[in-house]
Amino acid sequence: MPEAILVLASGTMGTTTEIHGHFARSRWHVGDGVEPRAEFFLCAEGLRRPVADLLATTLHEAAHGLAATRDIVDVSDGRYHNKRFATLAREVGVRAEQADRIGWSATTALPATIESYAQHLRVLEQALTVWRHTEHEVALRAQAPGAQPPDPDSPEPVTVAPAPVVIAPVDGRGAHRGGPNYVAAVCACEPPRRVRAARSVLALGPITCSLCDTPFSALG
Repeated sequence: MPEAILVLASGTMGTTTEIHGHFARSRWHVGDGVEPRAEFFLCAEGLRRPVADLLATTLHEAAHGLAATRDIVDVSDGRYHNKRFATLAREVGVRAEQADRIGWSATTALPATIESYAQHLRVLEQALTVWRHTEHEVALRAQAPGAQPPDPDSPEPVTVAPAPVVIAPVDGRGAHRGGPNYVAAVCACEPPRRVRAARSVLALGPITCSLCDTPFSALG
């Protein structure tokens, strides 16, 4: 398996699909670029999951590493995990099952695998004390009423809805995604400013332009 750089960072944790990690060959280079390194990405939002699930994600990406080392095409059309991947997954100790539209991508650590890593998993469980909130959760919290500090002249705190949060939709690879779930939206500026956002994000509440102070409205 090629040497890999571990990247612990934020990824998209959407309402229907969560990206917990990925493996990418030759994303990093040493010195003048003649020594490539693969990338193993672990999503910070997913650190709240049970350690057995973190193990499954790690071994899922390890299976991709095996494919890269052996020059096996285990992913078709950029996302579809084929049966070659399922075979490699079994080799590293996880069971691969079919997931909607992305093939044999749903992986679970086998009982024997969990047992073999039991000592390390106990250490990991004790060490993992922080994780990152998803952007979706941040947006929901922003729309929920919050209490301001109490007014000296009033015995009760004043409850108000905080200002909406502007969130940029990105995927685990750090690139803005398109597709039917994303729409263009414009504000009242002249000429109007234009953004792209997930329908689910727009549905949470207004995304306000800081120049004209009006919300972006979806086109079409």
